[in-house]
Amino acid sequence: MQTHFINGQYHSNSNESAREVINPATNQTIETVSDANFDSVNLAVESAQQAQRQWAGLAASERAQKLHHLAVLIEQEQSTLATLEMQQTGKPIREALAVDLPTAFGAFSYYAAMVHSLKGMAQRLDSGLCITQPEPLGVVAAIGAWNYPLQIACWKMAPALAAGNAVVFKPSEYTPLTAIHLAELVVKAGLPQGLVNVVLGGGDTGKHLCAHPLVNKVSFTGSIHTGKNILKLASEQVIPSTLELGGKSALVIFEDADITEAVKVTLMANFYTQGEVCSNAARVFVHQSILEPFLTELKTQVEEIRVGLPDNPSTQMGALIHLQHLENVLNAVKGAIAQGANCLTGGERLLQGEFAKGNFMQPTVLYNCDDAMDIVQQEVFGPVCTVLSFNSEDEVIKRVNHTPTGLAAGVVTPNIKQALRVVNQIQAGTCWVNTYNVTPPGLPFGGAKQSGFGRENGPNTLEHYCYFKTIYLEQGELGDF
Repeated sequence: MQTHFINGQYHSNSNESAREVINPATNQTIETVSDANFDSVNLAVESAQQAQRQWAGLAASERAQKLHHLAVLIEQEQSTLATLEMQQTGKPIREALAVDLPTAFGAFSYYAAMVHSLKGMAQRLDSGLCITQPEPLGVVAAIGAWNYPLQIACWKMAPALAAGNAVVFKPSEYTPLTAIHLAELVVKAGLPQGLVNVVLGGGDTGKHLCAHPLVNKVSFTGSIHTGKNILKLASEQVIPSTLELGGKSALVIFEDADITEAVKVTLMANFYTQGEVCSNAARVFVHQSILEPFLTELKTQVEEIRVGLPDNPSTQMGALIHLQHLENVLNAVKGAIAQGANCLTGGERLLQGEFAKGNFMQPTVLYNCDDAMDIVQQEVFGPVCTVLSFNSEDEVIKRVNHTPTGLAAGVVTPNIKQALRVVNQIQAGTCWVNTYNVTPPGLPFGGAKQSGFGRENGPNTLEHYCYFKTIYLEQGELGDF
């Protein structure tokens, strides 16, 4: 049984229940893991609090050196980590190696270099001198999602540690294995034992962690519904939060777009990780004048996507996370067709041969969709692209923004003036032009509206993991009271 990683070692608790981690490609058990109760969470938080004082006391140069060493270790272990990621998520091994691992160790490389950038200021005010200095918050409770388990863990840990904090991380109950391995590497890199602790479990474990009185910040990636509950817990503690939640993002393809390039962007925006990506632009708005040739090329390219076992290096799309989620996605497609959408390609579960035991689905494109359909309004989180048409720039901007969420968006056009004009009016945290789902460590990533607040990655994220202490030095004589 896989247990929690607390204070630099594995920790078991005989009073805890267990749960299975399932391989989505085979629906067979990979590992049995503990489900943390309050006692384990409490031990993890207390251990982190002690280690944080030691870590914050180190020179910035030493913290930077250790974070860089950790990045090197993750890169050296990328084959092992990518295999674990593939087994627990169902994503193709080629994608784990090409996307997940570089963005994981890249986050630590980036923030190792950013440690010295976190600084305050000094200025004269009246008869005194004002100094501000950044201070770490303390213990950060970080909760990850199941679609990019390792990447999300690194995106949360790297800036938190760079700012001088400790982290107690709870991975998704579906995908806990890479987080445990990452915690081992943290100790191997020479960071204090207990600085990064990993507690395993589901919703109750997350509640224990977010409500703990020694936690000083919460960082969460996941659904809007769960994010709202976590925000309530944080508000009761009066502690800051970073929430990276879901969305119903849009891709706008204008009439002057190159059809081949537009289809490439559409594939990037819809079919990575079996479509289980929070920023995916499943709403694809195509100018009416190029709709027919676009659909023709899109059908050709989607049907060439190689669905297969995740460990096959040629596989481009693997298995969905679990059987119930697969059924939810299939039912969403059936519901859309019942509401009047047409299926251009896909829409069915794959059950023959190597697909018989797993959660495999054909990549799917629906057209003749309209804004009122459930599948256009609600996040599906699967390999389903919905195509809508439009006639004018003003019209499509209004339709893109007609959603309570605002995580991401994309525009495809060679007309850069038009692209900038449009993205400046779109209410979304990240907007891509002529590409999609590109997330290097230096790019701030996060949402607007109900897609959350705060940012992952980028230079300003460090400030979300500290507070600024103001010090006023009086240099003159005080007047009478």
